[in-house]
Amino acid sequence: MNEAHQTLGERVVYFRKAKGFSQEQLAEESKISLRTIQRIEKNTSQPRGYTLNAIAAALECKLADLQTPSTPKNSSNTTTEQDLRKLNRINLASFAMLVIPFGNLIVPAILYARLKTDYPFKKTARKVINFQLIWYACISPVFLILPYINQVLSNLVNFDIPLILISIAAAIAYNLYNIIQNSMKINQGNTDIYPRTPTIF
Repeated sequence: MNEAHQTLGERVVYFRKAKGFSQEQLAEESKISLRTIQRIEKNTSQPRGYTLNAIAAALECKLADLQTPSTPKNSSNTTTEQDLRKLNRINLASFAMLVIPFGNLIVPAILYARLKTDYPFKKTARKVINFQLIWYACISPVFLILPYINQVLSNLVNFDIPLILISIAAAIAYNLYNIIQNSMKINQGNTDIYPRTPTIF
C-alpha cells in the first residue's frame, strides 16, 4: 500500500481484514449500516464523530490510526505476508493431532501464546483453537455412546462393523479437511477463517 496516498477507506479495509471481519461483521459490531461501511471503504463518504469512533471501537484500533494518512504499523506487504504465514502456521499446527494426543490443541495454543500483543491477526488465530475445542466437545459424547450402540446392534442383528473406528476416521477426516480448506484461504490473503465457529476462547 502506498503510504503517501493511503485513504481513510483503505485504512478501514486494512484494519477490518486484520481483525478478520467481513463488511457485514463490521457493520454489526459497530452498529453502523452496511451501506455506510461500503461507502466509507470506497471513499464515497467521509465519516465524522460518532461513526468514525464506532468503527474504531469495533476494530479495536485507535481513532488516530484511522484518521492519520500514514500507513499503520505492520501494514507493509512484507510484514503482512509474515503475519499471514504466522497465522497459517498456527492453523497447520493442528495436524499435530496425527502424532500427539490433543496435539491439535496443544501445539496451536503454544504458538498462539508466543504471539506478540500487537500481532494484527491475534483474534483470528483464536478461531483455530476455538474450532479444535468445539471439535473435541462434539466428538467426545459421541465416542462415549458408540461402543454401547455397537454392542446393542451386535446383540440384535449380529452387527460386527466397528462404528467407533469408522467415526474416529470420519471425525479426523472432517477436521483435516477444515484445516486444509482454511489454510488455502489464508494463502490467498483471506483471514475470514472458520467463520461459523462460535467464540469460546
